[in-house]
Amino acid sequence: MASKTGPAVAVPQTIEELQKANEGYLNWLDSVGAREEKRRFLQSLQESAVPLAPTYPRYYAYHVPAFLCQTRLVQVGGVSLSPYTHRTTNFLSLADPLNLIFVGKAGVDRVAEIFIDMLFPPWLDTVIPNVYNCADIQWVYLRNAVRPRWQQMNYTLALGGCAFNRCHVRLFDGGYDEQLGDFTLAGVHYEESYLRKIHVIQDWDKSQDFVRHLFESKPFCKGIRVERLQDEGEERENVAHDGIASVIELQ
Repeated sequence: MASKTGPAVAVPQTIEELQKANEGYLNWLDSVGAREEKRRFLQSLQESAVPLAPTYPRYYAYHVPAFLCQTRLVQVGGVSLSPYTHRTTNFLSLADPLNLIFVGKAGVDRVAEIFIDMLFPPWLDTVIPNVYNCADIQWVYLRNAVRPRWQQMNYTLALGGCAFNRCHVRLFDGGYDEQLGDFTLAGVHYEESYLRKIHVIQDWDKSQDFVRHLFESKPFCKGIRVERLQDEGEERENVAHDGIASVIELQ
């Protein structure tokens, strides 16, 4: 059940650091001629990067004010986490709602292997080093009994790979929790793409249902339950979602 757990920690990133992290995606936008999308993406990074002087006094150049560092975390097992992915390690930069949690024997490498090798149709990696990278970098924030941390996405997979219309999932290593076991956080959505208007979200909830059905009745799936992470009817990317995540236990 969702619960407020106090202020979280923002880790400031400069625009140069964000551009470097997303270099592959920016290069891909160039390769498909998406100049307007590249401009808008760079603008979104600029808006959520560390505010530099003269916007703030130089003393605050690498400091995010405390009132900007608070977000409502949710409790899942023994872990508090942000229920969204973020485009930077700054809580102003909300991206996608998390809507999948894999628990049990669900380390991120195993979850990715299942998507790629054990599901039909198989999911394709959208990042091939030095070839293409058609997904921007995102992070999730989580806090367990040991320490808080920002986790950069570990895998980005899609039905259709870099095709214009695709079902796309990002996987984040959650680590280990005594209640959840090895767990992986994920956000899945369906999107359509057009030159100059790349990756337009069409759906959050049906995509989650689709993935849940892919795992149901498989020998490696022990059970599935649901957990509320966000408010019902909230809109992200102009598309409403139900705020429910599928918790898929693997064995």
